[in-house]
This record gives sequence, structure tokens and C-alpha cells, in this order.
Amino acid sequence: MPFSEAGVVQVDRATFLDNVVPKATKSSDGLKQIMSVVGDSPEGIKIVEDAFLWDLSKNRSVINTNTGEINPAQLRRYLSPNKDKIVQVPGLRDRLESLTGRVEQLRDNRTAILNAEKQAKIDKIENLWTQSYGTTDGIRGVVRNALSNPQQLDDPFGCW
Repeated sequence: MPFSEAGVVQVDRATFLDNVVPKATKSSDGLKQIMSVVGDSPEGIKIVEDAFLWDLSKNRSVINTNTGEINPAQLRRYLSPNKDKIVQVPGLRDRLESLTGRVEQLRDNRTAILNAEKQAKIDKIENLWTQSYGTTDGIRGVVRNALSNPQQLDDPFGCW
């Protein structure tokens, strides 16, 4: 297998899937052979990294095929038995572990956004209740005020 810029272009999808992925991801000895040919070539290392990413993409416990979400716990489980192979490829472990961190960070951000949205809805309701009770004679006052000033109905916050 040629590992140069021109050689990388020559590696078609079928060759990659049939030959490179199984040899690189299933056998430590096969990966050693590939890495001895690749050496420090960035193009060759990229092919080996892609082989592991392809192998991961087929693992349904790691990646949900319906949503494309990565399960960080399952990814860590994948890394553990494949540790002897992954350490042979410079930077691969860091790259795979960063996937876990980004997923967890995205989940944390999503949770924070959903919680903020939920709190904003609660605050809006509490604010309406407080304002209507304190200044306009309760909910009836808000409704009475809205009915007596129809232009306020066009402004969702106009009556409170």
C-alpha cells in the first residue's frame, strides 16, 4: 500500500474497507506491519486513524445508528481492550478520547440550555402571577384590563 499523497488518493473505499480496516483494527500484529510501512507519514497515519474511526462507526453500542450520538461510556469500553493497538498510532488515543469529552460537553451544554429554557418559562409564569396579583387585582384584573384595551392583546406582554 503506497503511503504518500498520491498513494492516499489511490486507496479507494473498497480497498480501505476490505483490507486496511480489518488489518489495522483487529490484530495488533497487522497494525504493527501497517505502522512499519507508514512510519511517520501523516497521510499514512490519517489512513490508520480513519480505519479506527470506521471500525467505531460500525459499533452500534458506541454510536447510535439512528441519531449518530456517541455513547461516551461505550467508547471508553471500546478503548480499553484496544489499548495495545491504539497506542501504536501517534495521537489516536487523544483523538478518540477527545470525542468522548466533546460529547459530554455537548450533553452538558444541552442540559444547561434546556434547564435555562425551563426556568425562563417558570419565571415568566411567576412574573405574570406576581404582577397580576400585586397590581391589577389578580388574574381577573389582567383579563379585565386586556378586554378593556384590545390593542394590548396584540402585544403578548402588554397586559402584564
